[in-house]
Amino acid sequence: MTTRTRLPSGAAALVLTITTAAAQPPESKVMPLGDSITRGTNDINYPNGSIPGGYRKELGIRLANAGLDYDFVGEKNDNAASGMDPDHNGNNGYRTDEILANLPTWLAADPDVVLLKAGTNDILQDKTVASAAANLSSVIDLITTNAPHRRVYVSTVIPITQSWNVNGTI
Repeated sequence: MTTRTRLPSGAAALVLTITTAAAQPPESKVMPLGDSITRGTNDINYPNGSIPGGYRKELGIRLANAGLDYDFVGEKNDNAASGMDPDHNGNNGYRTDEILANLPTWLAADPDVVLLKAGTNDILQDKTVASAAANLSSVIDLITTNAPHRRVYVSTVIPITQSWNVNGTI
């Protein structure tokens, strides 16, 4: 004898929803971290020196188009383009030592991924490459020490168009 159980339609929908939700990869908390380039400001090639959202806008579009579920995290939510997740930790003028000093507070957001763009202001403010490199190493260590699963993507220091004398340092 075969026993069949009928689920009310609402219960079947709930099971389907739970199954579908379980199949989705979890949302990744992504922290854009760095200087004004992360914030999207101080670019002499754009009107008013600002690109609303900076690289974060294009990255968000690409992540969404790839079907990836993400949430930008950070203490700041300014200079965003319309319709984008505005959160970030991009700080105008910050050097690597200033990022390092503030990092414990910022890591309270518990990001899964950190996008690190720093070092340009060290060079512009006449800090040594050795000190910038040491600070970046400490930043990466601090990011990963208590969260070895955390991924860190580090950008290179980009060429600087308005400072002819620093590109050799970069």
